[in-house]
Formats: sequence, C-alpha cells, structure tokens
Amino acid sequence: MGKLERIAARQDRAAGLGPTRRGFLLTAAGSAFLFGFARSAKAAPVFPQAAANLPEAGAFEPTLWCSIAPDGWVNINIIRAEMGQHIGTALARIIADEMEADWDKVRITYVDTDPKWGLMVTGGSWSVWMTWDQFRQAGAAARTVMVAEGAKLLGVDPAACVARNGQVIAGKRSIAYGDIVSRAHPTRSFTPEEMAKLPLKPASERRLIGKQVRALDIPAKTDGTAVYGIDAKLEGMVYARPKLPPTRYGAKVVSVDETEARKVKGYIRHIVLEDPSGTVPGWVAVLASSYPAAIRATDALKVTWEAGPTAHVSEHDIIEHGRAQIANKEGGSCVFNDPGVDEAFAHADKIVEHTYTCSSVLHYQLEPLNALARLHEGKWEVHCGNQWQSLFLPVIAKALGVPETDVVMRSYMLGGGFGRRLNGDYAVPAA
Repeated sequence: MGKLERIAARQDRAAGLGPTRRGFLLTAAGSAFLFGFARSAKAAPVFPQAAANLPEAGAFEPTLWCSIAPDGWVNINIIRAEMGQHIGTALARIIADEMEADWDKVRITYVDTDPKWGLMVTGGSWSVWMTWDQFRQAGAAARTVMVAEGAKLLGVDPAACVARNGQVIAGKRSIAYGDIVSRAHPTRSFTPEEMAKLPLKPASERRLIGKQVRALDIPAKTDGTAVYGIDAKLEGMVYARPKLPPTRYGAKVVSVDETEARKVKGYIRHIVLEDPSGTVPGWVAVLASSYPAAIRATDALKVTWEAGPTAHVSEHDIIEHGRAQIANKEGGSCVFNDPGVDEAFAHADKIVEHTYTCSSVLHYQLEPLNALARLHEGKWEVHCGNQWQSLFLPVIAKALGVPETDVVMRSYMLGGGFGRRLNGDYAVPAA
C-alpha cells in the first residue's frame, strides 16, 4: 500500500467509515461480483446513502421533482443513474434554469424505487430528452409560485417582478427564495395538466443550459465522499461471491465439493441458489466473513455442472445468427417509418451494400458488480447501483416470491455502467 492509499485509509477510519472501496480495490481488484447481507436481523445499518427522499422540514415542494428549503437550498430529485456521465448535473440544470435558481445552492438526490417516480431507466442516451419537458415544467411551477409569493411580500404586483439567481426582484428591491419559503410558507402544488400549461422561458433567456457551469458531483468524486453501491454496509454483514456456471442459461449444479474451501479461514458455507425468476440458474454463492475470504473460498470450491444448450455456441455462430435475422424480412420491427425509403430502393440505378461486424466485448467497470440486501420491517431492501430499476425490481420480487410492493431498490452512484447494469442479475443472489 502506497503513501496516498495509507492516508486515504486513515481518513476513512477517522471518519468512522471502516474499509471502503479504496481498500477493497487494493485487496480484491479483478473480482467480478460482491454480495452482502445481514447475518442478524438486529444488525445496525451503516448506509451512507439516505433512504428517505423527503424534503427537509419547512421546505416548499411544488412538484415531486424539486423542493426549496427555508435556507434557500434547492433539492432536485434524480431518477436516472449516475455512472460518470454527470446526469444529475444535466437534469438539475433543466429545472434550475427554468426556476431561476442560484446554481451555487442546488443539490441533487438520487431517489429509491417508489412507484411515484414512474419509469426508471438510464440507457440509450435517453435521459435528457425523456426528462426535458417534465423538468422544464417543474421549474416553471417553482418559479411561478416564487414570483407570486415574493410579490406579496414586496407589496407589488407579480407583473412588476422578475426571478433571477434565486431571488424575486422588483426594481431595486429583492427577496431570496429561501426567505419567501420561510415567511410565506407556500403550499401550492401542481398537477401534470396544470404544469403543461405554464409559460416557459424562451431559449434566449437561458442562463444555465448550454453554459459552462460547475458539475455538482465533482467534489464528492474527487475527495472520496461519493457514495457507490459497494460502500453500503451492515454491521456484522457477511460477504458472498458467486461461482458461475459455464453457460448463462440452462446450467444445473450436479455436485459441489467444499473440501478445499473449508480450509480457507473465514469460509462459512455455500448455497446452490434456487431462483424462481430464472435469472441466475446454476449459480453457487460462497459465503464468508470477509470478501477476501470469499474470493479464496470461491476459487477453492469445486463445482460440477450440467451445461446448458449454449455450451458449444461460438462467436462465429452468433454472427451467423445475426446475418440470418437480418436476411429474414418478416422479422424485426420498424423504428422509424419513412415510406419514401422503399420507393427509392425500388427505382435506384445502383445500390451499394456493405456489412460491418465486430466481436463481442466485455462491459468491464471500475466498480465491480455488487449488491447488498436485507429484510427490514417487512420490506426487502436492495442497495446497489442499477441502470434499469423499473425492469429489475419485478424480477427481484419474483425471485423472492413476494409482491413488488415489498421490494425497494436504494440507488447509488455507479462506478461505470456502459449498459451492463441495465441488467440487475447481480442483485438477485444477494436477495
């Protein structure tokens, strides 16, 4: 361990954080999965990520997407996954610009999977355009109330006021958003239909969108306080690492020999996973008191599988299957319907066609895939970074054999996603 790593470790211990991803990466780099779960129902949670997504006391919440606190801080709720692309900054800027917030007093919260948030997915470069209209309307709702209430406090007509940089201004007089909230205690809320009718700023008046601004998550990512899924802990938790079968689907465990695994200090036991959702067939979870012990025990465990039907599928087979799919004119779906295309091809003097192929590549992230799960007060909590919570929460519920209402996913930053965390298969074994 070098000097910088030793300093970082001392900082973590002084802050009461215990082992962190820094220590994990120093001792266990290269491992693919990390699972954690409570050894005892009485274990105390040590979750750095706040579980609740509620506005602070006295805050004004014109919509579920943002709130303004009495001290002037604006909190914006983000349902997309942050994996290095600064999506929190991008989306917060839409609301902040429309509501004329002070960017230096804007913060963001990555929310859990409460149904009120709607579709939660981060992929395909969808996040900004899927959220654009809704967040502009949410910002307009906040600005509308601030101007109306600010005008009352200033004793002027709202038409005489403008909103700028977290303030309502009338001539040479002004009042800050925080003061408006603390003095007027606004309670007005808006339905989606009402929000859609609110006037929006013209592009010429945008002061944040398209401009150089401070990214909201850079300080935390720089000083090590950013919270990733691998940072979630439970006091007394045990660790697990999976022994993966030779095929993604269809594999079955024939036998398990734990003779050598038992020699590893910290090894507890192994579990042949039974998964009603069919997400992780043939997986064997190896439990230990620490993650390094789980790594060594997993390597020592000997498992015999009956492989699934894809055991002998090659890269060439996959490419040829793709060619057959393309050649089948009855298959597929129309992404964009332009009737002129078929006509142009039918009357073309010359058609140029070329095929480009690439090999399969591994989606490998700096932060290993991980999840922590516990049953708490009748609810299953799954703590991890994920790109498509709306897709995988129902899968976790099916795997556990419980209603979807009994499962909640707590969102964390992702140390890289690249589409791999659209699939939440790594959360099923932990649960």
